[in-house]
Amino acid sequence: METRDIALTSIFTALVAATTLMVQVYIPETKGYFNFGELMVYLTALALGPKIGAVAGGLGSALADIISGYHIYAPATLVIKGLEGLIVGKASRALTAKTKHFKVVLALASILVFVSISTVGSLFYTGTLEWTLGSPIFEYFLSVKLESYIWIAIGVIAMIAVLYLGLRRSEIALNVFAMLCGGIEMVLGYFAYEAMIFGVAAAAVEMPFNLGQVTVGIIGATLLYEPLNRVLRGLRHGGVGR
Repeated sequence: METRDIALTSIFTALVAATTLMVQVYIPETKGYFNFGELMVYLTALALGPKIGAVAGGLGSALADIISGYHIYAPATLVIKGLEGLIVGKASRALTAKTKHFKVVLALASILVFVSISTVGSLFYTGTLEWTLGSPIFEYFLSVKLESYIWIAIGVIAMIAVLYLGLRRSEIALNVFAMLCGGIEMVLGYFAYEAMIFGVAAAAVEMPFNLGQVTVGIIGATLLYEPLNRVLRGLRHGGVGR
C-alpha cells in the first residue's frame, strides 16, 4: 500500500466506525443493533476499491462494536463486514469491466430491489404505527396503518427508479447490484453467527433489520457516490485502492 492508500484507509475506517455509531437501535433477541454502517462500507468499497473497502469495512465496524459494548459481535463483524466491503468493491469493478451484460444485471438488480422491499415490508413491517408529536402540554397523535400493498407499491417505485437511473447511467445499476451482493453476504453471515449463539428463531428476528441496513446503505451510497468521487478524483490518480 502507498502512503496515500494508508491515509485513506485510516480515514475511511474512522468514517465507517462513526457512521455505525451514529444511529443504533438495540435488538433484544440477539443483543445486536440496527445501524447505518452499511452506507459507509458500500461507499468506501465503491469509491476506493475492494482492498480499502475490506479493511475499512471490517475494522471500522468492529471498532464500533467494541466502542458500543457489543464485544460479542466484534470478531464476527471484522470478518463479515470485511467480506462485505471486499465483495462490493470486487463486484462493482468486475461488472463495470463487462458492460455487455449490463441489461441482464440491470434487470436482476431492479428485481432484487423490488423483492427485498416488498417481501421484508409485507412480512415484518405491516400493521399500525403510532407517533406522539409535541410536548406534554400539547400532543398530537399520528397513526398510520401499513398494509402489504403499500410495501409492494414502494417496491415497484424503487424498481422503476433503479431501471430509470440505470438506463441513464449504467454505473448506478451495476453499483446497486454489487451492493446487493455484499448485502446478501452480510445478512446471511450474521444470521449464521447469531443462530449458533442465540438460536435460529432469534437470528431470524434480526434479518429484517439487517435487510433494512442494506436498503439504507444502497440508497445513501448511491446518492453520495458521485460527490465523494469528485472529492477523491484529485487524490486517486487512476490507482487508489485498485
